[in-house]
Amino acid sequence: ADVYARLETEFGAGSHDEALRLADEIIADEPRSEIALRCRCACLVRLARFDDALELLDREAALLGGAAALPRAYCLYQRGSLDDALGVIARALDGSDGGADARDDADVVGLLHLQGQVHYKRSEYEQSAASYRR
Repeated sequence: ADVYARLETEFGAGSHDEALRLADEIIADEPRSEIALRCRCACLVRLARFDDALELLDREAALLGGAAALPRAYCLYQRGSLDDALGVIARALDGSDGGADARDDADVVGLLHLQGQVHYKRSEYEQSAASYRR
């Protein structure tokens, strides 16, 4: 079977260790495969390997562009780097990260949700509520 189809199946089934292995297999053959790189990042996040995900996002920033904002902010949030997470979110939402064209509505909703969570964790309840009202 096609390795991309197996990757989609394993990721969809929640088999993130196996999906990560398949993504790595694709990347070994196609180092610039955006699909495999995005999937690798998503697997690392799902496996709570936030430092590894951030390293991947840093290394592949040019290829992943604005699509990297949400996983980057989430990893920073999970590591407790709340100010950095808010900075990534703010740049992504105002388009100053250069990736506005690579962002869809689901990314914006995710960024706003995460922004609300970060503000809540910082006991900034009014800002948190404002994030959910946007």
